[in-house]
Amino acid sequence: MNIAKRIDRIFDTFEKRWTGISIVVLLFWLWQSIWLFIFFIQAITVSDYQSLFQFLSKMEGYNASFVVRMVLTFISTNGSILLALQQLKWIEIGMIFLTIILCQSFLPKFRYFMAIILGLMMFSTYIGMQIGFHGDSLEQVISTISWISNIDLIGLVFIILILLYGLSLKVYQWIMIWISDKNV
Repeated sequence: MNIAKRIDRIFDTFEKRWTGISIVVLLFWLWQSIWLFIFFIQAITVSDYQSLFQFLSKMEGYNASFVVRMVLTFISTNGSILLALQQLKWIEIGMIFLTIILCQSFLPKFRYFMAIILGLMMFSTYIGMQIGFHGDSLEQVISTISWISNIDLIGLVFIILILLYGLSLKVYQWIMIWISDKNV
């Protein structure tokens, strides 16, 4: 019973629940961003036919990131967005839903900056994929993969820094809530 009371104390107020959910959502997106960062670092190394297929064979191990799974499905189905969306798991749909709910309270001054970065990354990736699908040669496809990866890596660095900043703010807020509860 003592353990149940301690667990109950973790989320016994609205502020604790809200902050705890915010930390979980930020950790989820940080996890997704790190996998994407690794994915794009690997994509930059593609330089010829053999390294392209080595890269594609390594991508089987990147299933922890739903974004990578969706991109690979998008590529393998020649641009089918609906099939790519079917790759989402329930937990990922839940995290996306929580992100939409929490986005109004998360870092108000940075949310527009993050939206612009994400929008530019998605736009450049989509345009690059369309160019790659209609490429005349393998060199053009490899070149497209390289510039998509470079653009998205730059954006991901900013996103990871913003997520780390937001996570540190939420952890600090969590600690302050605990301190104020103990003083009351």
